[in-house]
Amino acid sequence: AQTNGREGPMWCRPGVTFNQTAIPAELERKMEVSWPSSYISNAWFWSHEWIKHGSCAKNLGNIEGPLKQNEFFSAVLKIHYGRKTSHILELAGIVPSEEKFYSTEQISKVLKDDFSKNPYLYCNLAADGKTYLSQIGYCFDLNLKPQECYRPDPDSPIKGCSDSAKIYMGVLPQVSHYHPEEHH
Repeated sequence: AQTNGREGPMWCRPGVTFNQTAIPAELERKMEVSWPSSYISNAWFWSHEWIKHGSCAKNLGNIEGPLKQNEFFSAVLKIHYGRKTSHILELAGIVPSEEKFYSTEQISKVLKDDFSKNPYLYCNLAADGKTYLSQIGYCFDLNLKPQECYRPDPDSPIKGCSDSAKIYMGVLPQVSHYHPEEHH
C-alpha cells in the first residue's frame, strides 16, 4: 500500500482495474442514485473510488483477502443506507437554505454525535460568493470500521471547509463513505 503521508493506504493492488460492465444493473442503478459524482462522470468517479480506495478494503467475513469490485460497491451502499445523514442534519435544524448559514463546528458536532467519529466536510465557493457544503466524507479503516477523518482527499476537485466558514446548504450534500484509512 502506498501513502502520501496525509492519508491512509491507497492503490493497494497494482494492476487492479475497473469493469463497469461487470456491475449488475440493479447495483448500478442504486449507485447512480446513492453514490453519484457531482463533478465528473459516474464511471470515472467509481473507477477512481474502486482503484484508489476499494483496492485496499479487506473482506468482511470468513474469507481472507481483498474485496472484489462489486463487493466493495455493495459494502459502500450498505454503509450509506445505514447512515441517515440528511435526517440527522434535519433533526438538528440544519436544512437547505439560501438565507441561513451554519458553522463548520455546528455541522461537524451534529454528525460526530451521531457517527462517533469526525467526518470531513467539503465546501465549494459559488459564483454568488457563498460557501456551500458540497460533500460529507465519513472515513473507514481497511475493515470498513469507522475512523476519524483528518484530511480531504487531495485528488478531490473540492476542498475542505475552513473552520471559520459560513456554510450554506443550497441542497443536501453528497455523502461519501469510501476512505479506507489507518492512523499514523
